[in-house]
Amino acid sequence: MAVFSKLRSFVRLLLSLLRRVRAELRVFRKATREVIIYLLDRGIQIIQLKYHCLQVRKRMCEVRSYTEWESYARLLDHLEGTVDWKYIESSRNYDYIRLERRRQMMK
Repeated sequence: MAVFSKLRSFVRLLLSLLRRVRAELRVFRKATREVIIYLLDRGIQIIQLKYHCLQVRKRMCEVRSYTEWESYARLLDHLEGTVDWKYIESSRNYDYIRLERRRQMMK
């Protein structure tokens, strides 16, 4: 009888562990699915952005005036994010505090 009670306890423990593993697996699957969906969406966004940049570059080659070319160049800068530095005060490349003081003094 003692053997059966130990076996019963062992089986209950094993079932409890398997249920916990199954629950954790559900959480893991959901998290993995969310990560994959995010990565796919981000990849699609990057591809679309690159496509738009190529379209703008193509149009830049076909313009007839400098003002038209300049407007496409500004659009391309915006799409590629090369103007983002203008809106960020701090930088490791220059002493932004000193420049801001000088700018204020010149105003």
